[in-house]
Amino acid sequence: MLGRIIIRPYYSPLFVGAKDFSPLLFALTTIRPFGRFLILAEFAYFCAFLFSIAYMPRPDDTLFIGQRIISLDRVSSTNDYALQWLRSEKPPEGTVITAQFQTAGRGQRGSEWHGEVGRNLAMSIILYPTFVSLQRQFALSQAVALGCYHCLNEILGAKVRIKWTNDLYYGNKKLGGILIENTVNAYGWVSAIVGIGINVNQTDFPPDLPNPTSIAILTGSRWDTNELMKKLCHYIERQYLQLRADKLAYLHENYRQFLYRYQEMAHYETPEGIILTAKITDVTEQGQIGIMHRRRAIPRI
Repeated sequence: MLGRIIIRPYYSPLFVGAKDFSPLLFALTTIRPFGRFLILAEFAYFCAFLFSIAYMPRPDDTLFIGQRIISLDRVSSTNDYALQWLRSEKPPEGTVITAQFQTAGRGQRGSEWHGEVGRNLAMSIILYPTFVSLQRQFALSQAVALGCYHCLNEILGAKVRIKWTNDLYYGNKKLGGILIENTVNAYGWVSAIVGIGINVNQTDFPPDLPNPTSIAILTGSRWDTNELMKKLCHYIERQYLQLRADKLAYLHENYRQFLYRYQEMAHYETPEGIILTAKITDVTEQGQIGIMHRRRAIPRI
């Protein structure tokens, strides 16, 4: 099965206006001396037409994530598109929606995600983690964040980190983020839409963004966003299968290990607006962080 498929009408090159009937039949019934030639020519063109159908290659080494890809030029957000789709039907698990540009891309806590047309990776993955209890929803966030971490670590190296809860950092610079939107009911988890935005080839950012960076800035090279998407599908599926295998302790420990500023002294702002010098000492199974300030634990956030 191909990933992204664009269906377009087939027009014969041999006869003007021949879109409404087959020139094969025309050749056989009206110009028999040239019939065989026309049949072969028409068949060759039709084969070329089939091979020219636009599609986005799917990952070669995943079981389900990325095996169906919907590629859009422009959309409010890929998460919005996935949510509307889920309201009318149930796409296969692992379906990926990508877009060249989002007019209303979103981040954590209502923030906006800024991206230039065609320069970055914006994608959403539809998952059905019904095997995870609602009390452990954060485990999905950990699995996805770890998948993104391992993908970016392969490209950029050891400075890649996960910033609580789900931002992607290189050093002190923001590379991208993750936004997961869950649907639940009285019986448990129904679906999850995993939205991922990564700055890939963009080198100029709005001045009001405090610390953005991109893969192109960090490497000095342009990157193929489709290849990055396939690589992400590979790494996210590996971590998602760990979640499916109930390896929650593994995910939790690895998430802490690659957490931005874990066990490092830094400045933090409390909900009351107070700036403290403290360090992250723990992350709970529900996704709350524990902060230690002058050997005194601050209530978890």
